[in-house]
Formats: sequence, structure tokens, C-alpha cells
Amino acid sequence: AIGRRADWRPSVVVRNRAPRARSGVAEMEILTFIRDVPVGPDSAWAQPPESPDEPALVDGGRVPYQVLEQSRRNDRLEPRRHYPDNDLVRAQRVVAWVPEIPGYGTVAFPLTTGAVAAHEAAAPQGQVRTGVSEDGSTWMENRFLRVTHDSTGAILLSVLDGSVELHRFIEIEDVGDAGDTYTPSLIAPVIRSATANRARVVHHGPLRGEMEAEFLLAIPEQTSRNGRAAATVNMAVRLALVIDAEARFLRVRVTCENVARDHRLRLVFGTGVGRGDVYADAAFGPVVRRALRHSPDVTELEQALPTAPLHRYVTCCDDHSGLTVFANGATEYEMLSDGRIAITLFRAVGELSRADLPERPGHAGWPSPTPDAQCLGPIESEMACLPHGPRTDEVVGAIERTADDVLFPLIAETFRALMAPPGTTDGIVLDGAGLAFGACKRSEDGDWMVLRCVNLLGSEVHGSWRLRLSVREARLARLDESPGAVLAVDHGRVAFVASPRAVVTVLVR
Repeated sequence: AIGRRADWRPSVVVRNRAPRARSGVAEMEILTFIRDVPVGPDSAWAQPPESPDEPALVDGGRVPYQVLEQSRRNDRLEPRRHYPDNDLVRAQRVVAWVPEIPGYGTVAFPLTTGAVAAHEAAAPQGQVRTGVSEDGSTWMENRFLRVTHDSTGAILLSVLDGSVELHRFIEIEDVGDAGDTYTPSLIAPVIRSATANRARVVHHGPLRGEMEAEFLLAIPEQTSRNGRAAATVNMAVRLALVIDAEARFLRVRVTCENVARDHRLRLVFGTGVGRGDVYADAAFGPVVRRALRHSPDVTELEQALPTAPLHRYVTCCDDHSGLTVFANGATEYEMLSDGRIAITLFRAVGELSRADLPERPGHAGWPSPTPDAQCLGPIESEMACLPHGPRTDEVVGAIERTADDVLFPLIAETFRALMAPPGTTDGIVLDGAGLAFGACKRSEDGDWMVLRCVNLLGSEVHGSWRLRLSVREARLARLDESPGAVLAVDHGRVAFVASPRAVVTVLVR
């Protein structure tokens, strides 16, 4: 292929990492050729001409996109039986609106350059808009959500149908922590900021809007059992608030540089729910979480923590509304007494185990310094928020689908040296309202493919797996993969019945 550049058919290949067909905003990098970069002895003297700077067309212009960043860089191909090919390319990081992609499948779109075709596709209905109001507040919205940085510096989140209006939606909270890696030991004062000292829109749509807000905190540089230090350091916490066309959720990307020791930093989200029910995602679906209440003789041994673990998300809701916070990597939350959800960004501590904590008598582990646990340096975290109604079967399904959209967005990559665009590939599709994908793996004995899902609902669900592979046999199984009842197979479709809250394991071959 290296010696046949004229025959190259560059393509953008979009991959769907969810077990259902999806369309929507895909994140991709588009690479277009500028000029050849000579490689080898004496070749550096040559300076090939650059190709014309023409717009890149995805599928002839049928796939619209919005450029987020653009740069020039080298793209090098390393074939096995040919000298390396090095090209200067234009690299564009974009978001594109793509048609439906099969579950766990791929679709390739040819990449060309030239004038925009007359049949250029229209952007989706719910395009992103941004603006500045008369009072100086900055806002962005699609047809479902509006995010506002108001004149006081607070962040507001509104659902445009009027069902939810969350003022001072995001707050940054810092508190001293003189504990160890096992147990927090919080030291006042608590430092909070609900107002951003500055905010600006960095992407104006139509497919993605992004607002950057900066919160500035003066926090004690260190904490001990005697209290927090008088000397303070400034720490800027930057939030990138992102909404995409047709998305019902808000992405929140957090970056900061931790310059203090022995403290805990959290992001606190308003829910609009005073006293609601709490559901935290776990290994086999969400579970109801309630604050621990122990007798005095138990708390003498160790105090119960107000925090709790989460897997992918935590939901707070009542009979009227609710909010789900999705966390990509953060694993601890706390439901505050006023109904807000606090997500721990990090705990900075310096000891594996301490013996002087009032929350716990004696050591929990080996006493040893843990300097890296102070988490000094850059910190990054990604979250998302979905406002919704009360917890119904429909909302449970919407939360699960949004978890896929947040954690596994549609992504794409440019392949420049293809001789022919690859065809569409179908993957694995899970059908059934309220069913959540669990696993797809080879069985431990190597004889089967294991497909596992969880019924998140309190009612029986009729579901099925659809595979592009030829399936000659399918069986129900236990969690330990012991085969059970035979399941009917119909052209690659395997149907099953999931009992309320059941984990269903299917073996196919």
C-alpha cells in the first residue's frame, strides 16, 4: 500500500462500544494529507509541495462535524516490507453527528477533501446555542438543558421544560483530613466555593457547547491533629461544562493542581431533592443506600462513615424529580442532609495507618509513610449529571443507557492507507427494557462464549441476545458457568426470560 498512494481510500471508522444501536455525537480525529516528509539519507534537502488546504469531507459531506482543535503533525506508517512513510498531516479533533451504528459494531465513512457537497447533511434538531444575557450571565443550551454562569458567579442547570431549576448547582468543598489510607479524620474548617471567579464559552456549537469555569480556593497548606495550618495556598479548580446536541445530560470535566497536603476535595451537586431515596450502582446493578445507624457499643469500636461507594453512578430522587451523577473513576460519594450529592475527587493523606485517630482505636494496617498518597500534582476527573423524573422503569432504563453514553461515547479514528473502505460490522446486541450488559467473555473451559446481563427492574423481562455469528447451541448457566437449560436459537437470536433483579448468564457456541 505504501507504493500505491494514489490507490489509498482514507476512511473514518466509527466504533460503538455499547450493546445497542446508537446514533449521535461521535468524537473523532480527522487526518488529511498536507505533504510528504522525506525519510532517509539526503532526503531532508527535498521540500515537496503542499497539497491545497481544502475542507475535509466525511462521507462526501453527509456527516456534519464541528472542529474543536486543529494542528499539524507527522503521521508515520511502518510497513513490514517497505521503507517507512512519513507525512505531514492536518489533525482535526472534531465531534460529528453520525447515523445509527450497530451495537458493538463499526461503520466506515470515506474521507475526502474538496468543496462541500450539495447534499450536505443537516445537523440534528437539538443544536447547541450559546449567548450572553443582558445581565451579563453566560449560557449555553440544547433543546433539553440550559447551563448558565450568572452575574453572581454561580452555575445554574435548568431543564427547558420547566421541570427542574437548580441554582448554585455546583460547589467545591475542601476540608482537612488527618486520617490515613483506611479512615478519614476530618479537621475543620470546611472551605466552600459556589461561585466561579470567571467563566467563558470555548465551544459554541452546533454539535458541542463547552463552558470553562474556574473556582479559586485558598486552602491551608497542611493539616495535623492540632488543626489546619494558618498559611494558605491558592488552588484553582477548573470545570469544563459540556453539552452535546440532543443530549439530556451535562458532562463535567474537572482539572486542578493539588498543592496542599492532608485534605479532601469534593465536588458537590445540587439535586433539587430534599429527602429522597438513594440508589448507588454496584457490581450487579444499583442498590438502595441508607445511612448506617449503629448502637453505641459498635461505634466505640469504629465510627460509621457517612460516605459510601459507587460503581458508575449514584441517584437521588423523590416522587417528583431526581438527579443521577455518573463518575468515571471516582468511587466515593456522600448524600448530604440537604439532598446534595458530594463526590470525592481525592483524599490527600501521608500515612498507611495511624494509631491516634478518634474514629478508630489503634492501627488498621502496618504503620508506614505513603508520600505519594498526598496526591500532589495534576488531578483530572470526569463526571456527568442527568436530571430526570421519579424512579420508574422508564427512568431506570434511561439511566442505564446514559451510563453507556457517558462512559463509552461513540469514537472514531482515521485510517489513511486503506485500499478499500471496510464494510459495516455488526457486534452483539442486548434487547430488553431494563436489562444492563454485564459481560461478554470466553468461558473458563474455553468451550463457550459467556453473555451476562442484569435485570434492573422489579418485574420479569423478556430479553434476547442478537449475534452476527452463527450460533448452533445456547444454554442458561449459573454464575460459575455451569450449563443449564437449553435455549432456543433463531438466526443468531437467543431469547431468555429474566426474573426480577436477576443476573442472567447465557452460554453460546
